[in-house]
Amino acid sequence: MFFLKFILAKYSHKNWIYSVYIMGACGSAPSYEDVFIDIEKPTGSSGNQTEINLANETSKLVLSDILDRFSNYQDVQAQTTAAISNPSETTNENAWQAVLPNVEFQSEIYDFSKNISASFLNIIGFILNEMSTKGGSNAKVSRSQCEFLEDYPVALNSICQISQAIIKFDNIKMRLPKLLGDLSYFRRTAPRRPDFSNYDEMYAKSSDMTMFFANASPLLSRCVQEVSSKYSKDQEKFSSVLGLIADIADSLTATVSYHKFANDAANVRCLSGVAFMIILYDNLSTSGAFTAKSPIHLKESLTTLKGYT
Repeated sequence: MFFLKFILAKYSHKNWIYSVYIMGACGSAPSYEDVFIDIEKPTGSSGNQTEINLANETSKLVLSDILDRFSNYQDVQAQTTAAISNPSETTNENAWQAVLPNVEFQSEIYDFSKNISASFLNIIGFILNEMSTKGGSNAKVSRSQCEFLEDYPVALNSICQISQAIIKFDNIKMRLPKLLGDLSYFRRTAPRRPDFSNYDEMYAKSSDMTMFFANASPLLSRCVQEVSSKYSKDQEKFSSVLGLIADIADSLTATVSYHKFANDAANVRCLSGVAFMIILYDNLSTSGAFTAKSPIHLKESLTTLKGYT
């Protein structure tokens, strides 16, 4: 149910989504494929060195403690408010010493977001290239390519790990409305400090950080923008990307629906991938994901997301 709530939370203005799900109007063809993506397959067992390298890079990112630290972020609005309402040498310095480590950590989080989105692009590019070189005349992504994805469980597991990290990242950010307040105080105060030269690089970077954190779902939006920027100018490649995203959603749904893992963490990873692929497709496609002609089998996907406990 959490994953369905995550999808609905992104589209609270589209109350019809749940109605479409209830009525069964979402695309649901009889040819829905029974495939199994063995995301528990050990990294390296596929024998594809590029896939292994990409998976190792992803694991280093998602297994770090940065998201746990992000979830424990404490704003310093009490100190900055005191400095603004009752300025003095003491209140100003207290506020600065409190806000500086927070902004430095925000910078670390911002870099993490760039690395996660880059990792996602690399894995998508890898799978598309594999389809092109091994698919021959049938290289175009289609519903039949779900079976092809069974050969790349390590890459698909990485996509699930990234999806899980993105969902967690954006949910943490939603609970930190005053995060931007810390950044705003830094931007207002830093240029007035005599030691500004020590922070000029951070100050220059803080403009992009502000734009990033101002977004309601910053990491999701970054991935959407970067996928669009890389592929949208070539309509054939862009169609292949959309088809691949849809196939990943369906393949992961089938995996949990028909071949539920004994390890609950693996099922949760799969469902994170389903939720993220649906939202990603909806943001990239001009027609969106929530239509009767959607290539994603949404009725099955939403049923699986809603029914999982």
